Parts: sequence; C-alpha cells; structure tokens
Amino acid sequence: LIAMVIERYSDELKLGLTRHCGSMYRPSHSLDPSLHQLWCQIIKFMGWAAVFTNCVLFGFASDQMPEVFPQFFHGDTVLAGYGRFVVASVFGLEHLILALQLLLVSTLPTMPSWVKHDLQREDLRSRGMLPEQSHAAEQVENEADRSLRDE
Repeated sequence: LIAMVIERYSDELKLGLTRHCGSMYRPSHSLDPSLHQLWCQIIKFMGWAAVFTNCVLFGFASDQMPEVFPQFFHGDTVLAGYGRFVVASVFGLEHLILALQLLLVSTLPTMPSWVKHDLQREDLRSRGMLPEQSHAAEQVENEADRSLRDE
C-alpha cells in the first residue's frame, strides 16, 4: 500500500514536471543520412568478415573439426598427408557460405515492396500531389494493402 502511494506521487511529480518544464527525456535527433550509410556499410562489412573469422575458428581453433571430419584426424592431431584436405575443406566451406551470402544479398530486396509503396505515398502527400484522405478511407486502403500482401 505504501509502495502504491509513493508510486502515485512520483508519477504525479513526473507528469507535473513534464507539463511545466517540458520533456524530461533526452531529445531525439534525426540521423544524418551519410552517417546512416556509413553504419550500413560497417554492418555489411562485419557480415562478410564474420564468414572468414568463423571458418578459421571452426577449422583451426576448435575441437569441432575432428568431429565433422573424423577420417582426417587421429584424436586431436591431423593424420600425416591430410593437412591439405583439412585446409581445403575449411576454405571450401568458407566459399560455399560466401556464395550463399552473395546469393541472398543479390536476390532479397533491401526494402519490402509494401514499405516502398508506403514511403512513396507519404512522399507524394508531403509534396501536396496526393490529397489527404479521411481516417476511415485510409483504414480501408491499409486493409486492402494488407490483404494483397497476405495473398
């Protein structure tokens, strides 16, 4: 009961300060488009680099390789003459994953078509080329868009 009373008064204090002093939260700033592009490039690079590092870790620094390819190992040591097969299998796996990643990057769209459509519609509205719709008409249009997406 005491905790509820304290919470109520603290909420009132927050609301009162917000009304009189403005927001108590850090203001949000729009992200600079060039900074956004930079972060996108960094994340893409990290995705490609992760393939290399994970394959090297799998092949040369973990105990999983002898479990996956037991014919190349005796215990934890590579059998004589099979070192090149171990290296070839690691780099073959790496190239296979890179090819799969390249296939996915080239075939999947960066933005879904319905998002692109909505952004174009908002752009036209902001330019004044598309009349403002009533809330009910917009709901009907959104439901129609959703039903088309679901099909």
